[in-house]
Amino acid sequence: MTSAADRSFLSPCGMDAPPFSGRRRPRGCVERVDADAAAALPLVAGGLCVVTAAEDGPAAQQAHAARLQRVRRGAYVDRDGWEELSTDAQLLVRAHAISDSAERGRLFSHCTAARAWGLPTIGRQQSSVEILVDDGRTGRSPGLIRRRTQNLPDGVELDGLLVTNPARTAVDIARVQSLASGVSVMDSALTRGLASRDELQAEVWAVPRGGRGRQFAALALALADKGGESAGESLSRVQLYMAGFPRPSLQVEFRDDQGFIGRVDMFWRELGVVGEFDGKTKYGVDARQSSAQAAEILWREKQREDRLRALGLTVVRWIWSDAWDVTPLLRRLRAAGLRTGHSQQWPVPDLSSGRETRRVAHS
Repeated sequence: MTSAADRSFLSPCGMDAPPFSGRRRPRGCVERVDADAAAALPLVAGGLCVVTAAEDGPAAQQAHAARLQRVRRGAYVDRDGWEELSTDAQLLVRAHAISDSAERGRLFSHCTAARAWGLPTIGRQQSSVEILVDDGRTGRSPGLIRRRTQNLPDGVELDGLLVTNPARTAVDIARVQSLASGVSVMDSALTRGLASRDELQAEVWAVPRGGRGRQFAALALALADKGGESAGESLSRVQLYMAGFPRPSLQVEFRDDQGFIGRVDMFWRELGVVGEFDGKTKYGVDARQSSAQAAEILWREKQREDRLRALGLTVVRWIWSDAWDVTPLLRRLRAAGLRTGHSQQWPVPDLSSGRETRRVAHS
């Protein structure tokens, strides 16, 4: 499961002196907070602003430009700091630049809101900032996508940005992106307690019948589970569903005569098969740890698997590329005895009106 330490957040901060010697003061400042340190990236308004007389001239202007990264028309940041940011954090810097330049508040939505909440999407990542509008001005401009809605929700102030709430964000993603991406953001919202299933259901019901992506969002919610602790696990379950494999139980605990063994990602009780998705952070190995410490962590994981096998269980492991390409994943599960048509069935989407919990009409 993605932790706060794995994500970059952006928030407004106080402003000291501008990083360059221009006369114009920056319009705002964003701060990146990660597990190690906080580093400020001031947004410099005007870009090649007027430099001091001592530095004036083509050479000074060229040197000044080399230190800046354009994030939006009229908004620049320090290039070195920009290159250290993740793509998610860069998207949020662009959102802050748009928010600072707007005469009235922008309501950020879809992938931009998902990044702000730390909800993981799957597939091609959106590089343009997305906002909701209610005045019919849909379409794109450089770095900005406007998405129309009949009624703008109130939004939530988060790290200096006005964004859609987690339930609305997850349903918006499920309506326009892949099924795997929709399940991933809903799994994460449920697991982290950002949204309840009832809140997600109410947002699905609020989409008009026949509205774009309503059925996809309903299916994503039906497949979503608070036991899905990573995007890789979400992707794997969607692939199992699409292939017609039986639905697994999630995060099942096992014990033996020595005590607690651990929780497994997936378990098919009728077949005695355990499924484990091995992501980069599966074993908690930190890049700063020594090789001896990493080896000890991996050794404990091997002992854990040996104890599971001693209970008579079959353990199947796969990585991201197996789940993405799907064929290696299905081949391994078939070898363990899984087949289509078992008694464990997947849920059916609920597309009832939900009139008693309807909150806001979408488009």
